[in-house]
Amino acid sequence: MAANRSNAFQWLYTMVVLFFPQVKISTISVGNDILEFSSENSNFLLPAIENIHLALRDLGIRRIDVSTTFSFINVITSFFLPSAAQFREPALGNVISPLLQLT
Repeated sequence: MAANRSNAFQWLYTMVVLFFPQVKISTISVGNDILEFSSENSNFLLPAIENIHLALRDLGIRRIDVSTTFSFINVITSFFLPSAAQFREPALGNVISPLLQLT
């Protein structure tokens, strides 16, 4: 899905469009804790999220959000004090900051 939007369209038609809106779908989660397994794969995460998001908009579906999941254990520098926690690199620069900038 990261390679091009047509892959995202194909996946959406198979997994979402056939069922929506009869089935309540509020969010599509892309990836499966991708930051835990390989920082190299994180380069594919944002393009995939963006392609799915844009394909949904092209289909006129605006009620489904697109996000991802990750464990904070893998991306923060320390656990105590919570107010002192910071995101660590490369997760911060490669995924978290760009993800927060997507509209």
